[in-house]
Amino acid sequence: MSTRLALILCLALLLNDGFALLQVWLLQRRSPWPKSLAVLVCLWNLSMVSLFFLQVFAPLSWHAFLRERFYFPMAVEMIWNALLVDLLFLGSILVVLAILRLRPQGPPTPLTPEGASRRNFLFTILYGAAPATALGMGVHGLESSHDLRVRDISIPIAGLPPELEDFTIAHVSDLHSGIFVGADRLK
Repeated sequence: MSTRLALILCLALLLNDGFALLQVWLLQRRSPWPKSLAVLVCLWNLSMVSLFFLQVFAPLSWHAFLRERFYFPMAVEMIWNALLVDLLFLGSILVVLAILRLRPQGPPTPLTPEGASRRNFLFTILYGAAPATALGMGVHGLESSHDLRVRDISIPIAGLPPELEDFTIAHVSDLHSGIFVGADRLK
């Protein structure tokens, strides 16, 4: 068990740090390179890794506190680490390798005094797309965290024995019991 946990921790660190380093490297290739955006990338990386370690190593006695006070950041961290960073990091490496292989690199062209071009604007916006997606999914999770539904569905079955008439079966699913759903909500 400890070997698996160590491998998961190493993978999370590798993916988060690798993605951040790749983004900073790409930003440094811009002229002039947006240092403030690189700082934001590093802060995002630090927060996602810190929340991941908090989730993994938090004692059970902290889970109620984390559920109550840190629901949104922990949801964003789970979405980021479980869904997005895996695909983003590997996909980014493939895109960078393809671009470097297919396009000859000349000296970077400086920004004009009139402002950024459309390409630079889109380049900058795309840096926030993945974190914005994780934040949006976290907001959705926070908003729908108390959206419990009970549906009564009658299913007519031909030839059902009389002793099973009005028999009720309850199907409970998608509880996500753990750090987000505690014993109070399960009750």
